[in-house]
Amino acid sequence: MPLWQCLIQRSKWVIAVVLQACGFLAWLRRWRARRGEIPVLALHRVGGSPESRQPQAIPPQVLRQMIQALSQRYTICSWETCVRVARSRDPHPHIAITFDDGYLDNAEWAWPILREAGATGIFCVTTRFVDGVEPHWWDVIAAAYRPTQGPRFRLNRFGQATYGAIAEGKIHRLKTLPSEQLRQNVASLQVAAARDLTIERLPVAMSWAEARRMVEEGADFGGHGLTHAILTNCNDDELASELKDCRETLCRELGREITIFAYPNGDYDDRVVARTRHAGFRYAFSIERGYYTAAGDPLKIPRIMVSEPLYSLNGCNFSWPLFEAEVLGVFEVLLWRRLRRRA
Repeated sequence: MPLWQCLIQRSKWVIAVVLQACGFLAWLRRWRARRGEIPVLALHRVGGSPESRQPQAIPPQVLRQMIQALSQRYTICSWETCVRVARSRDPHPHIAITFDDGYLDNAEWAWPILREAGATGIFCVTTRFVDGVEPHWWDVIAAAYRPTQGPRFRLNRFGQATYGAIAEGKIHRLKTLPSEQLRQNVASLQVAAARDLTIERLPVAMSWAEARRMVEEGADFGGHGLTHAILTNCNDDELASELKDCRETLCRELGREITIFAYPNGDYDDRVVARTRHAGFRYAFSIERGYYTAAGDPLKIPRIMVSEPLYSLNGCNFSWPLFEAEVLGVFEVLLWRRLRRRA
């Protein structure tokens, strides 16, 4: 991690510790609750160690510390409870935790950790990825561009895990392509990857059996697309399939109505929102930062992305003051005021 970023992170940590010690963070937490504002956290994968971190993955020990700290100060609740609490403006703080994509580690690590704390979560899955029908396309890219020697993942200059500069660049470019072109690119790379015996096995998805078990134990499930296509890049037929087929598969496999959706990559526009509503989803998560409120658009629900700089000084040790200050938007408020004075 560069010295300048390390100093910024340390400074934020000092500010957060002071605000926690004087009781400001606790007051702000209750103040947001009385306003009917509910934080919704967005996570993806769980796994890895200090020696082998993975992109968008939180080490299990860090997630456990995070959930334990949250459960002492918030009620980690189902989405139905969140909607009810936001309408009633319950003064007790509530929070929702979502996991996108449907990786196996969600079932093996995230859900047991949540259950240990008496909490629940919302798991938004890509339906063709579940049971391993079709891998996530970015995992194919990462595998195809993996060096024949050395670790699969790299650390960037900020100390965060990445797939490597070449793979990250390719993934970024493919996100801008029309859906059909993206599929063609990935298909050709997948053929090449299958022939290369040095390439690691692609990440594993949870199964429908595991998803059904989690539902029976109290987990919420939602959709994350049929193939995780970027919906704003889809034509009308592709968009209808990504939404309608995703929801129908979830309803059939889980035996209940599914009304929650998470936009792949967080991308949406008015057309996507209208089609999402038409497909039968009542709530949809974006990755825009903010809080869920009853007055907000239920198909444009903001979330707080959980990544290493949000909770840690060095990528592995969890810091509750830093985490809560980030979740409550303390540093955003300070920055906004500074920029406003300059203007």
